[in-house]
Amino acid sequence: MHMHHHHHRGSTTVIVGGGIVNAVVMIVVGLVLVGMGVSFFSIGNSTPILHDSFLPTGGILAVIGVVLFVVGIVMWVRRKRTPGTVAGGIQGHATIVGMNQTGLLVNGQPVVDLQLQITSPVHASYVVARRETVPAAMMGRLMSGHPLPVMVDATRPENVVISWDLMMRM
Repeated sequence: MHMHHHHHRGSTTVIVGGGIVNAVVMIVVGLVLVGMGVSFFSIGNSTPILHDSFLPTGGILAVIGVVLFVVGIVMWVRRKRTPGTVAGGIQGHATIVGMNQTGLLVNGQPVVDLQLQITSPVHASYVVARRETVPAAMMGRLMSGHPLPVMVDATRPENVVISWDLMMRM
């Protein structure tokens, strides 16, 4: 029986990487292991000769399966909170209260320092400073004083993303 342990070492690498694929893989593998564990259990129960070896194995498989399944679920839930994306974002509005042209261009688009007053359904209104690369077609919109559509990170309000694509459609 002691030969059994050497194959577990490779499995830890799965947990290290993040991402939806790993979460799904872990959930599926977890369910498969639980299924195997259950079938080992029932075989062990109905076959006295196999009883002693199959029941503990079934138990171990089921436990590992449940752990993988739970970790997979946790990863699945956590994937929304990756920094940089505002997947958990709240739709809000930004009014420009200050604006400085930096004179810099990125890919022919002006870079502008903006002071934005943000209002969202969740936070009291507050001001953030952002350096934004503004699509040239949008410069006129910035000057006009109209509110801009933004996505605000629910947990870190200073994380604000201007929804240029929304404005293009407006």
